[in-house]
Amino acid sequence: MAEEVRGIKKFIKILSLFLTFSLLVCMGIVVSAKTMPYFTYSLDKAEADCGDFVKLQINANRVSDPAAGFKITVGYDSSVLSFICTETSSKIKSGTLVTNCDNNPIYSVYVCNTDKNEAPELSGNIISFVFKVNDDASLGKTYINAHLNDVCNYQAKDLNLNISEELSLDVINSDKNTSVSNKALLSALHPFQGILVPNFSSNVYKYSMEVDSYVTSVEFAASAYDGGTVKINRKSLQKAGTVTPIIVTVTSEDKKEKAYYVVNVKRLSTPDKGSSGTNKDRSISKKTSGKSPGTTKKVNSSDKSSKTSNRNTNTTHTKDGSYIPTSGMLSQNDKSVEQPSNFSTGSRNIYVIGNQTPVYIIGMLTAVLCIMVGIILCFYLKIKKQ
Repeated sequence: MAEEVRGIKKFIKILSLFLTFSLLVCMGIVVSAKTMPYFTYSLDKAEADCGDFVKLQINANRVSDPAAGFKITVGYDSSVLSFICTETSSKIKSGTLVTNCDNNPIYSVYVCNTDKNEAPELSGNIISFVFKVNDDASLGKTYINAHLNDVCNYQAKDLNLNISEELSLDVINSDKNTSVSNKALLSALHPFQGILVPNFSSNVYKYSMEVDSYVTSVEFAASAYDGGTVKINRKSLQKAGTVTPIIVTVTSEDKKEKAYYVVNVKRLSTPDKGSSGTNKDRSISKKTSGKSPGTTKKVNSSDKSSKTSNRNTNTTHTKDGSYIPTSGMLSQNDKSVEQPSNFSTGSRNIYVIGNQTPVYIIGMLTAVLCIMVGIILCFYLKIKKQ
């Protein structure tokens, strides 16, 4: 009997040590979750060659009161880097991120959709600013400055977040000899509606084109160099009078290189009723036959969504030209933000998020700990009575 009691006491001591350790680990997880900043910045690479693409990534951690709107300012050295486009996760719905891509610094404003009466939970890599290192860039360090502020929740309450960081990138010359077949380059890009400006060239990554107001989608015939693959993020256009950026992503045959081409498609404003028929007939006569060249293939958009909500025009413009949402944008469920015609919106990509512990797991661990403590107390009281 005495040996049995000693064995039980030894078991209880070991179990107590294990539970103490588990409790400390859980407390550490909870504390780290509370102290982790809502938004952080990162670059997808620490060094890059001339001609390479670099992404400034905006990352978000889960919080109890998610942001419904914010402004991001990104500054860079234009002699070293050229801004190409923005990529967004599936949580950033089409049309909710407006970017002034013609200025340096770049201004982006996010205002969530108001159709669900709450702001979506943002987590992981939510926005990426894609840059290309200029072919004639000076070697050495260059810097990208990111600043996020004007953060508010769905009730338009200021969350008092002001996050700035300077990130460094090393521009190097690795003397890598990459064959054409292993480069990510378009060999052809032909729109079925409209005309590219400037004319297509493999080494030109930004284009613009115009289509008439009744055109709701555009398609391209595109091909890459030997073995490369092409993906076009969308074909649907936003409402008349706005600009829709269409991003063509090229992946090399060995899957190691990627390139990004952007076509900013301006959908002309709806004409007056008296002239609509004439303009439409004139535009129809200018349409192409729809047949792609023999060296190209037709690529359909991977973005199946063609729905675009109407936007509220309540905005505030600051002295520096930035675009700031007002509280009225978030408080009215039947209205949202109007996209200015000279602004572009981010494309949508899906990201797999990791290294984030859900709150329900912490609750389950806590419940298990409580049960184990109760079992220990039962053993202890039983031994004490004996």
